[in-house]
Amino acid sequence: MSGLDFRAVPVTVAGRLPAIPSLGSPAILVDLEYADPISTDAAPIAGQVWLSADAPPDVTRRLAAHGLTVTRDQAAAQVASRLDRQGAAVALGYAALVAVLVVLLAAGVLVLTAAAGRDRQAEDLAALRAQGLSRGEVRRAALWAYPVLVAAAIPAGLAIALAGWAATGWALPLAGVDPAPLPRPSWPGVISLALAGLALLAVLGGTALLTGRRTLRRVR
Repeated sequence: MSGLDFRAVPVTVAGRLPAIPSLGSPAILVDLEYADPISTDAAPIAGQVWLSADAPPDVTRRLAAHGLTVTRDQAAAQVASRLDRQGAAVALGYAALVAVLVVLLAAGVLVLTAAAGRDRQAEDLAALRAQGLSRGEVRRAALWAYPVLVAAAIPAGLAIALAGWAATGWALPLAGVDPAPLPRPSWPGVISLALAGLALLAVLGGTALLTGRRTLRRVR
C-alpha cells in the first residue's frame, strides 16, 4: 500500500471486507497509529478519522492538537437521515403501502366470499341442526370455517412471497440504481416474516370471525 509519504509499504492483510464505507472498493483501512510512524517524509494528505459512539465531545480539538486539520465532521445519524430521503428509501415506503392495500383487498374478498355463500351455509347448518346436530357443533362450524382457511393460507402466502423474492429480489434497487459495493440483506429477516404473519392473522382472522358470527345469527 501507499503510506502517508506516498511510498510503497509492505503490509500484512488482517482481514477482508466487501468494501470500506464511504470509500467503496478497492480501499485499504489502516490504523493511523501504524501509518504515521512508517511515513518518513509525509506530505499533506486528506483522510478520514472514524469515531465510535463514546468519543469525547472535544475530539476535534484533540485531533487539531496532534496536527490534524478538521475540515468537516459528520455523524452517522446525519447520513442515515439523508439516505432516508433518497428515492430507494422512499420507494420502500410505497412498497409497505401496497402491502397494506393488498391485505385490505384480501379482507374485502373474504367478506364478499362469505356473503355470497352465507345463505346456503346457514340453510345447511339449520338442516343439520334440525337433524340433531348440537348447538356447539353448529357454532364451531359457523365460526371457525373461514378462520381455519385463513390460518392455512397465511403460511402458503408467505412461502409464495419468498419464492417471488427469490425470483425478483436480486433486481430490486433497494440501495438506488448505482448502489455502493456494500453487503446488503438478501432475504427478509425472520422477525419481519413473523410480524407480517401476525399482522395477516390479526386482520384476516378477525375478519373471518366477524363473517362467521353473521352466519351464525341466521341459523335457527
